Amino acid sequence: MAVRWYLRYGLSYRDVEELLAERSVTVDHVTVYRWVQRFTPEFIEAARLCRHAPGDRWFADETYVKVPGRWAYLYRAIDQHGQVIDVLRQRRSRGWIFVHHRLSWLASWCLA
Repeated sequence: MAVRWYLRYGLSYRDVEELLAERSVTVDHVTVYRWVQRFTPEFIEAARLCRHAPGDRWFADETYVKVPGRWAYLYRAIDQHGQVIDVLRQRRSRGWIFVHHRLSWLASWCLA
């Protein structure tokens, strides 16, 4: 419960310590820190399993961004639910390659 509060509500370790003290659980903020370090990967894995399967309609999004001082094209594949399926960064614009090759490979892999 303490790790979930920390991750979900953005509380500090001392805030979580106080919430647990209100519920008659005596714990130090360092212990909460250790729990967060130990159990966060398990929470991430559990949340990953809840993600829905990619939808049948996908969209490619292209933008031009500056990544550590160099301009690059950033492509994202997004399904109709807004779930990011794939991301690709390239220095030159090759959007049609991304759309054709990456999405066709992902479609065959995800829908198989």
